[in-house]
This record gives sequence, structure tokens and C-alpha cells, in this order.
Amino acid sequence: MTRIHFEGILAPWLGAVLAIVAAAWIWWWYRRETRGLPRPWPIVLPTLRAIAVALMFAMLTGPILSRQWLTGSLADIVVLIDESASMLLEDHNKSMHRSARVADWLQGDGERSGWLTGIRKDFHVEVFGFGSSEAESSGPRTVWDSNNQSPSDPIRVELKTDGRATAIGEAMDAIARGGNTPAAVVLVSDGQSNSGTTIADVADRLRDRKVPIFALGLGRTDEPNDLAMLGVDHPKSILATDVFQGTATIKQQLPDQTPYRFTISRNGKVLWSQTLTADGSPTRTLDYRVDGKSLFESGSDDISSAKGSVPLDLDFGLDMEQDDAVAMNNVWASSLWGVTRRNRVLVMDRRGRWESRYIKNAFERDSAWEVDAIMGPDDFEERKFPASREELLPFDVLIVSMDSVQAWNDAQERWVADHIAESGAGFIGIDSGRDKTNEESRVELEWLPVSLGTTDPSASIRRLELAQVAWSERAFAFEADEESNLKLWSTFPAPRVARKVTEKPGAEVFVVGRTNSEELIPMIVMRTFGQGKVVYIANDESWRWRYNVADLYHQRFWSQITQWSMQSPFAMENEFAALDTGDRTCEVGAMIPIRALLKDTDRSPLSGARVYAVIQQDGKRVDSIPLAEFPAGSGMYAGATPPMPEGKFSISLEVPGIPVENIPWQSDLLVQAPATAEMQSLAQNVSLLEQIAQQTGGTYLDEANRDKLSDLLRPKQSGKIEESRWPLWQSFPWFIAVVATLSLEWFLRKRAGLI
Repeated sequence: MTRIHFEGILAPWLGAVLAIVAAAWIWWWYRRETRGLPRPWPIVLPTLRAIAVALMFAMLTGPILSRQWLTGSLADIVVLIDESASMLLEDHNKSMHRSARVADWLQGDGERSGWLTGIRKDFHVEVFGFGSSEAESSGPRTVWDSNNQSPSDPIRVELKTDGRATAIGEAMDAIARGGNTPAAVVLVSDGQSNSGTTIADVADRLRDRKVPIFALGLGRTDEPNDLAMLGVDHPKSILATDVFQGTATIKQQLPDQTPYRFTISRNGKVLWSQTLTADGSPTRTLDYRVDGKSLFESGSDDISSAKGSVPLDLDFGLDMEQDDAVAMNNVWASSLWGVTRRNRVLVMDRRGRWESRYIKNAFERDSAWEVDAIMGPDDFEERKFPASREELLPFDVLIVSMDSVQAWNDAQERWVADHIAESGAGFIGIDSGRDKTNEESRVELEWLPVSLGTTDPSASIRRLELAQVAWSERAFAFEADEESNLKLWSTFPAPRVARKVTEKPGAEVFVVGRTNSEELIPMIVMRTFGQGKVVYIANDESWRWRYNVADLYHQRFWSQITQWSMQSPFAMENEFAALDTGDRTCEVGAMIPIRALLKDTDRSPLSGARVYAVIQQDGKRVDSIPLAEFPAGSGMYAGATPPMPEGKFSISLEVPGIPVENIPWQSDLLVQAPATAEMQSLAQNVSLLEQIAQQTGGTYLDEANRDKLSDLLRPKQSGKIEESRWPLWQSFPWFIAVVATLSLEWFLRKRAGLI
């Protein structure tokens, strides 16, 4: 390949501009002197002088004619460079972070040429980055390829440092699975592999293909002093009357007895702090307890006028007086909802059974709930609940004995059904197998999940069992692991008698009762009805779970199943609209559920509207999600975002035809990448890099010995790019062209009578 390139003191574009300007000025100046001469002298003489001047200015760009040709064939060398976050670490006695040092070594630093400059003449070199956020989904990314440049072109290498994990095995596996077999692989990393494929298996495959790995280790070999937040665990929402408590996981790679401070703050105000000392272990877990009221009071939110919830953004931080190797990992941002509205539940039992009274008492002891109760025949007859459709609206959940349901008239039953379907309220019906009267008069309700009519209405239960569909439901979970939870359910006191029912199509059975004859009877059955859920419980003896353990399981069960049955309250609402986007924080890749409720000016459901959820980041619109109404005519709209990337986002409603002031709020969302082990170990893992090199037949080099790498690769060389260079600006033809032009101009000037 033959080409011209420039190595002068002027850039080619600048040399061209100066040559044109100088030539034009000379031509104009010379033209004044020759204006009175006969043609063609007024044109020819200035033109010759301008050409000579232009050629002399062009010499300053240093034009060089080069020709390159290949002798033999170039062997392939693959360079894998770690682009994880640990490459931002500045090691002791180093003025630049690891990634910058690698870039300077590859491309040069102005004082010395880069390693790639020399090696690309002997090999075809491909540079890949692994571990970056881009490479997590698509594999190693191409950083530089010598085939895309001439050997004399300047080298520019741009490396990333945003990866949350170091997957050395994955990068090696991408090479092992590739179609071409390179002569060698150069691995540049600190060796702290903490994700992906097992390295030993991939190294064996590369060794079998005779691909050695030359490992270049980065970073110090001893762990630097580092304090870091590795993660926090806390509730997704909290009431002002609650205690905000959870755990924080801390990295404390410090000398023993080094003091440091852990803080929880909101809007720059420290809400809770504790001074700790390093105890010799690399990590520790800290429990914290903060008065919930202080979280609400630390912000500017108007709690008194808020409807639903307010955002509580928190910073969990660490600080110490000693130097910290990495300061950027000392703060963990998180968020939760501060609930300003308590859930409302109605417990109604026309006979006032023990079961209903224990349930009412359990909710009265829970600060998250506001309880209304109708107990006994006198209360039932006096209240005649519900007396109107509006009387149902304040309640999120109705817990009603089935004999109370049977006493409702058609209008009351229709109001309750509409409240479940349109408002997303939960309904829990409690039945009993002991009530054997009026079996023929029991009314079948469309929205119940079971058929009540049967010739044999009761059964004696020997043991309760969780159906498989309930194994993953939090409403039925009392133990952390599945096996222990299943065993616990089988130990609960079984009801002496339960009603035998048949689940309807579309309903799901979550708990069954096993009889002495091994027959399985549905005990807890659920079906969705519109926006809400209807739960049927075939017995009224859960109060017996309190035996010897008090409220340990009974209160927890009713709290869990009640929250499960109801639709979560909207985080933000006013008289015209409501919006909810779930938890304040989520992991990368999550699809955020979006719910909205719209009302007309007369407070009736606004149906048939075109509703969009607008997603913004840093004040810029990034997406618009259409929401679908379901069920039709309810004014309830729902949808979901696509998988979300990392960052802070806000979600707001956009409804053509509705004034913005009627839907003024936006829901902020923090999307976080899952916690990784990337910044837990910052020292170079020499043993792993040595193992990789030895297992594949390569060599390990420390960063200080990186100049030896070219000599180690030379036996792999199978070809070479040869090059000849001819500096045109120093050549005789160029000199002769300038002299000849000036000589011709002098000769013609004499012929024109100017000399």
C-alpha cells in the first residue's frame, strides 16, 4: 500500500490554508507590478511566483511518501483489558489510576511511543475491553484493531471504567469460542475475578488449542485501607409511628481498632450515627434503629396535607480520619415511601365469633391499620352495613363472616361487588362448617371463588397443607426457606371442622385440609375480581394458632393475607387522580408496574381516556408508556415500563384534555445495579494471574516488567509489515520543482522587460 502522510511542524490543513493565503497575496502584489504589460505576462508571472511560494509553505507540513508490504502472514494477538470499576483505583506511588496507566502504555504518553506502535508491525493486534457496563450484555467490546489503521497512524485507545464486576472467565470464554485461534492472548487486569464462568475450565480449553495467556498484573499486592458501603436492607415503606430498622453491610479493610463513623442522613441532616472500630474482619453487618417520626420531620414535605405517601430519600454513609483508597463507595443511596395514610379494614360478624374478635384485636394492635368492627347481632342490625355505596369507599379490605354475607340484600351485594372490582378492595370471607342451618337458602354469589352448595357441608380436618401455588407467596410465608415453611404449616392446629366447597373455574386453592380419609378439602381459595381479590376461608379456627405462641403466627398471618388481598394504596392521589409506581428503589432490568386512577369533575370514574406514563431522566423525556383501562369503565389504568437501566428517573401522567394542575405530581424512582463484590478486594490477585498463565503455557508479568512482553511474544511472530519512507519535502524533485519554477519566472520576467 502506497500513501502520503505528513510529519511536519504544521498540520496539513493549516499548511494548505497558509499556502493558499500566501500564494494569493503574492499573486495580488505581483499583479500590480505587471498590470501594464501585454498579455500573457500579467497572468503568467504572478502565477509562477505564487506556485513557488505555495510549494515552500507545503514543505512545512512534512509530506512523506510511504510504501508498505507484508512479508509472510501476521499472527493474531488478542489483548483483553479489564474495564471494571476497580480500574479507577490509584495505587500508592502512582500518579494515575490503573486504567489511565494502561492507556498510556498502549498508545504512548507524548514522551515515549506506545507498546501498540511497535507490536502492530509484527502482529495483527485486536484490543478488547471486558467488564464494562456495555460488555456485561454483549461480551468483550472492540477497543482497537490494527487492521483498521496504517502502521504509521497515531494510536488512540479509549477505555471505560464503569463495570460492576470482573468476569475474566467470561472474557476468556469469548476468545475460546471465537472462530479464529489467536497466537496468544494478553490479559491486563488486577486478577480479582468475581463473576461469570469458572476460569480453570476455560484455561484448559485455550491450552488445548495452544493459545497461551500472558497475564499483565495491575495494582499493589497488599490490600489498601478501604471503607465501603456494600449494601443496606430496610422496609419499602414506613409509618411515622413505626421504628425504621434494618441492616447495613460494611467493608472495613482497615488496621485493627481503627475508628470510623456510620451515618444515616436525609437532605444533609444526620438522623442516626454510630462510631465503630475495625475488629479485624473484612466485612461486618450493623443493625440500626431510627425513630420513624424523625425521617418525616427531616424533609420539607407537607406531611399534614399529604395524601398517600411521601418519598423518603436516605444516604447511608461512612467516614474516617485516615486516608481511604476509594471514597466513591462510602455512600449508599436508597429510598422508601413514608406512608401518611393508614390502611382501613372492616371486620364484620353478625354472631361475633371468637375468630372475628381475635382478628379485630390483632389489627387494633398494628399501627399500620385503622379498624372498624361490626360485632354481634345487635350491632349488625343497627348498622345495616353497607347502607350505601359511599359507605364502602373508605375501606381497603372487608373481612366478613359468610353468614353476614348471606344476610345482605341484592343492592348491598352489588355495592360490595362494585367496590371490589372498581376500587381494588380486598374481600376475605370466613365460613364455618359448624353452621348446618339453612343450607338450601345459601345464595351463590358470582364473585365468590367457590360454590357453596353441597349435600355434605362439613368435614373434619387432620392436617393443613400448603398447595404448590402458595409456596412462593409471601402471604403464606413464615419461614425463610421453603421446606421449613411447609413443615410449619403442617404443625398448625387443624380446624376441628371446615366447610366443604368446590373452587370455581379461574380460582386458585392455596391451602388444603387433609381429612382422615386422605381427602383434600380447599381451605383458602382466591380469585381476582376486577381490580380486587376475593379470598374464601373455609373455617373460623385460626385463633387456635395462638396456643402457646400467642400472636407469633396468628397476627402475622392476618396481616400478610389482608395486605395480599387488597390492592396497594396509591402513593399519590388527589380528588381527580391517583398514581402509583411501586417501590421507590428497584434493580436494573426491572419492569416498573404503573397504576393510575382518573376521576371526572363529578368524581365519577373517567373512562375511555388516552393515558400515558411519561418517563424522564435529568429533566429530559426518555419514553412514553400508554396505559390501558381495566376493567372497562372503571377509570383504572395500568401498564409497565420496559426493563429499566441504572439511574434516577421520574414518572408522571399525561392525559390529553386534563389540566396539568389536576395531575401535578411525579413519582421518582432510583434504579440500582445489584450489589457485587467488585470493590471488596482491591489488591492484585497475583496467584490467580500466575495460575492462568501457567495453565495455558504463558507467562505472568508485573506492571513494572511490562516492557518484556514484546520479547515474550516474538516467538509467535509469523510475518512482518515492511515499510519504505520517502520524505518528499527533503527530496531533490521537490527542490528542483521550487528552483525550476523560480528560474522560469526569472527568465520570463527578463523577456517581459522587467529586468
